[in-house]
Amino acid sequence: MSRSRPVPIVTGISPHQGVPGTQVTLRGENLGLDQNDLIALIICGTDCLVSAKWKSSSKILARLGQAKRGLGDIVVITRSGGRGNANVQFRVFIEEVGPLQESSVWVDESRTVPGRNVVRNIVETTESEDALGLKVDSQKKLDHSVLSKMFPESSGNLRMESFNPAWYLLENHKFTSLADLRHGLKSLQMSITKEEETSKNIHKANLNSLISCVDALSSLNGKINETAKQGKNSWPVTGILAAKIAESRTTADKLFSQVLTRKDKADATRNALSILTRFRFIFYLSGSIDDNMAKGEYATILNDYTRAKSLFNDSEVGLFREVMTNKYYTLVLEEESQQNEGHMASLPLSDNTPGGSYRHAFITELFAVLTEKLQSFWKLSHSYSNSSDEKFQEKQSDIDVKFLSQTNTINVSSWILLNALVPTSLPESVTQQYKDQFVSWPKIDNPTAHMNYLFFSLRSLRGTIRSLLEFQFNRSHVQPLVELCTTIRLKCLGIVVERASEAIRLLSARENWKMDMVSNESKKTALPDLYETEINEILPNVKQILSFNNFPGEVDLFSRERVRQMILDLFVVVMLSFKDCYDQILQLKSTSEQSQQTMQKQRPNRLVMSDASSLSSAGGTDIGSVEGKPRGGQEVTSRKLLISICNIEYVINHLLSVICRRFTDCGVKFAELIFKKSKQKLIHFRHSLIKHYIAVKTATIVAIIDTASYAQLPDEEDVSDFIKELIMCVVFIQAELYLIAPQLTNQVLSVAIETCLEGVVKLISSVDLSQQDNATQVVIDLTALEEAFQKFLSSKMRSALNSIRARLMNKLDRESFQLSMHNFRQALRMATEALQTVDEENPGDNDSTTTDI
Repeated sequence: MSRSRPVPIVTGISPHQGVPGTQVTLRGENLGLDQNDLIALIICGTDCLVSAKWKSSSKILARLGQAKRGLGDIVVITRSGGRGNANVQFRVFIEEVGPLQESSVWVDESRTVPGRNVVRNIVETTESEDALGLKVDSQKKLDHSVLSKMFPESSGNLRMESFNPAWYLLENHKFTSLADLRHGLKSLQMSITKEEETSKNIHKANLNSLISCVDALSSLNGKINETAKQGKNSWPVTGILAAKIAESRTTADKLFSQVLTRKDKADATRNALSILTRFRFIFYLSGSIDDNMAKGEYATILNDYTRAKSLFNDSEVGLFREVMTNKYYTLVLEEESQQNEGHMASLPLSDNTPGGSYRHAFITELFAVLTEKLQSFWKLSHSYSNSSDEKFQEKQSDIDVKFLSQTNTINVSSWILLNALVPTSLPESVTQQYKDQFVSWPKIDNPTAHMNYLFFSLRSLRGTIRSLLEFQFNRSHVQPLVELCTTIRLKCLGIVVERASEAIRLLSARENWKMDMVSNESKKTALPDLYETEINEILPNVKQILSFNNFPGEVDLFSRERVRQMILDLFVVVMLSFKDCYDQILQLKSTSEQSQQTMQKQRPNRLVMSDASSLSSAGGTDIGSVEGKPRGGQEVTSRKLLISICNIEYVINHLLSVICRRFTDCGVKFAELIFKKSKQKLIHFRHSLIKHYIAVKTATIVAIIDTASYAQLPDEEDVSDFIKELIMCVVFIQAELYLIAPQLTNQVLSVAIETCLEGVVKLISSVDLSQQDNATQVVIDLTALEEAFQKFLSSKMRSALNSIRARLMNKLDRESFQLSMHNFRQALRMATEALQTVDEENPGDNDSTTTDI
């Protein structure tokens, strides 16, 4: 058959790939005269003539059949042109059901490759899609910089883990009406409900298939069981299937056995902790009894034991009965140990002997002798002294000796007790007189044990003095014990202050540098709260030491001038431990010289902030700094300096008065002197931190000026490059201050800008101003600096700048000057505007603790 027309040619196909059933459009030349002219249309080996629609001689629509995966040819055959050819091919891919997609039919995954075609299935989403289904005007969106200040470490992106709904609403719907917001809320609730019902609808739509599957499995199981009972082996396929199922179950048990074991252990641990928390009284009773025994609070021991016996004695729970049995056994051992105490006294002295503390037993026994034996002798002496019998009066001299012997006994007892507790406080004369008679007690290395001994002795000593005075002992007789009580009180106070100061200094390891907003003008980290907690923990001990109403005539420690000054110094020391804590953290003495040398040796090749993370979040992690590193290895950045200043200001403005008021409630007199001295020291420390911060920041400015030169002027009409760098340096300082310590903005920027202008003026003095280009460039640079820093210029600096420009006005190229200033204002408009609005944005600069440096 001869062809009357040219052969068909396919030059294009759209789309060029797809799944079976995709509708394609063929384009080309001589594709037939009409629908009846088409004889065959083959795409990827499948006949598509049935679905083909002839549109024109250059366009045919068709739907792809069940083709195989891969590239395939396109063949068009017409009556008029015969068999044609194609310049393109079509790619067939098989769409796979994902592992998280629900399907009503069984998906054969034995020949599929996980992850193929996954990218093609991802639905593209854009930020323009609103979660409430409302229209969003991009022109009315709130600025991201404002939102980042309001919600640090948050985001308005729906796909981010740090998504904040308040950010999203303020950014997109700040001007949306309440009615529209309610409509959007209903739309959001409907979409959530629709997603929850998706799975339910799929099961409802395919309910018949699910029921058929269940029926088939039930029927199959019944037939298998019936065959198994008859002993037949007519189900080889299902037998293999059962073996595979058993094997898969065994494999699954192996895979998840460790996970399930860890889960069981975690559940058991959680239940045990719950029981411990709920019944912590009975479980902590043993330790509580031991602690109260060490303190000598026997009434508390009896109360706790009586309470535990009434609550848990009749309990049927095995664990509680075991604990109560342990308590009974402990009490029996204590009774036996008390009976054997006299025999153990002959053993070598040691505070770590299992039978108990010999020092504690010695103190108890000594006070027992003073309160029991001595009172008997005192009563007997009074009987002899007041008798009218002549034979008793003849022995009056012996009675006087007994009086002196009793007084000497009290005196020696005070020395023995002082030797056991604080041997270093013994008078030198006593040490020389009785050096061979005093026992050498082992040194107490544990500060907690030493303090417990001292407080126990103080309570016992006060009780002994009160008992002796009630028994009509003269004040002169018990005066050695009164002086001993004063010595022990001072020693207790010294140990309490020393331990508190050390605990506060150790808080340096717990500084996390994450700031919290306390008020509109106050920020702090967790360290001031920890400092206040440490102070509060010593208040009960301070109150016990300073109280002077435990027996008649007890000495008020503040009544003695020398002792009062020592006590005030101790409290000032514990208040200033917060300063010592930051001295240990920052170690400014070891870092200041290193940072200055580093800044002087090199000029930064680009303008970066030393704390890059401080612009993104006030509570983030430090990225880097040009400052030196302390010996501890932790880098001290300018951000940490500002945070330290904020914490010091919070302590000065809030905590000092609160702590001093609590000291007053605990019996501390002259607390206003403690407050005054502590505040003065902390303010001085704050000033030193600010000076160091300014030195660090101005070091960059000085380095830029030192490397600046007018030997090569700008290629275009503009200010000098180093002038732009100086302005941006000041802007970066302002940004860091605004985020962390806005109250210091004016104070720091004034000093930094003054340093900058003084350096520029000094640089200009070495420039040859006889040339017009140099003179014009100097005037341009000075005018740019004055315009950028006009809020911070002093009258002295203004007059200096005006005098320099006045000398150069006759050499000024005005056209170049105007063009350069125009380019400068266009390029650094945002920087100059930020510097001009600093006064309105930082009203907290007039803080009471701020002074000029």
